[in-house]
Amino acid sequence: MDIAHHIISSDGMREPATYREAFVVLSENGIIPAPVLKNYEKIAMFRNLLVHYYEKGDDEILFGIFKNRLDDFEDFIGYIFKYLGD
Repeated sequence: MDIAHHIISSDGMREPATYREAFVVLSENGIIPAPVLKNYEKIAMFRNLLVHYYEKGDDEILFGIFKNRLDDFEDFIGYIFKYLGD
């Protein structure tokens, strides 16, 4: 999420109000494809849950993300590299 904010700031994109909205801004600017935007919004929301309400965090959900959704993180890296021109 830090890289999202860095790109948004350095490239003069509109400032997001939340971590979730940072992914929306990247999508609006063609960096993240719209069809996968919801995946990244969910990641941002889960991040907020972990940071602010960690005692309510669900270990099974976290394990499921690491077990089944790592492709989302790898894809995000690919979108960023593509945007930056490899």
